[in-house]
Amino acid sequence: MKSIFNRILAIAALGLIAVCASANTASAQDAYKGKFTLPADARWDNATLPAGEYTFTLKSVGLPTRIVVTGPNGSQFVITSSTSERFVDAPSNMKLERRNGEYIVSELYLADLHMQLNYHQKGGQTKGQELAMGPLTIETVLIASAK
Repeated sequence: MKSIFNRILAIAALGLIAVCASANTASAQDAYKGKFTLPADARWDNATLPAGEYTFTLKSVGLPTRIVVTGPNGSQFVITSSTSERFVDAPSNMKLERRNGEYIVSELYLADLHMQLNYHQKGGQTKGQELAMGPLTIETVLIASAK
């Protein structure tokens, strides 16, 4: 009698483990997927990206946000800890700052999530140092949502 009861408990435990494991993978969906084309080489956080076509996946909207960017040189991670909520009538886009011929991703706006991810140049230049670096131009790259 005891062995039958133990077998029933073991089968029930295995079933519970299987249900929990399948629920875990179902809840691990990505928050956002998109694609874009860089017109020139650019730096995005610690990643250096050559010009070309890219896909990206935002893993979650919680901080710090982690994005996996896949392009001509494989995949790289980009992390930010600065986000804000925006409600603008604009498509998803990426802002590229260009100064002295170098492109840097400064902002990523995801319209479907009403979320803006901010990226700042490393080194923390002062206003005088920024002026000495020459004129700043900003280009916008559209993001196509890949639902």
